[in-house]
Amino acid sequence: MDPIPDALAALTDRGFRYALALTGDRDRAADALQDAWVAMLRAGGEVGPGYLFAAIRSRICDQARRPRLVVLSDPADLPDIAEEPREELDPGRHRDLATALARLREDEREALFLTAVESWTVEAVAAHQQRPRNTVLSMLHRARIKIRACMSTSPGAQERQHG
Repeated sequence: MDPIPDALAALTDRGFRYALALTGDRDRAADALQDAWVAMLRAGGEVGPGYLFAAIRSRICDQARRPRLVVLSDPADLPDIAEEPREELDPGRHRDLATALARLREDEREALFLTAVESWTVEAVAAHQQRPRNTVLSMLHRARIKIRACMSTSPGAQERQHG
């Protein structure tokens, strides 16, 4: 097996997880990842996690700044689609963690993801976010406090304590 395709696949997976951590939406994450890859390949520059993550972050920030076009339809024109019940993929504690992460500010979630999942140093996150190192440290500290507080007050946590 050629190591280059494996390395690109691993980098793409990491990029998708990063985009998903920033957006919380699989479709937006996939779009940002694809746009980032296209931009990097067109530029013909170096390919690596730092460049890919910067390109993804740039795309997501651009999407947030653009005004959103909302087209409202008459409900009578919409097709009748019966929604099938979805099986819960994240039972108990994982669901509580997902809820806690969703309550973080985007920059807190990004810093936490990069340090906890991608094993970036605080200095690397600070350079990536263009913030002072101590600001990133404070952000990480506050994010962890928020997650602990949310996890300890969630209904699932209370059931596990009493059950």
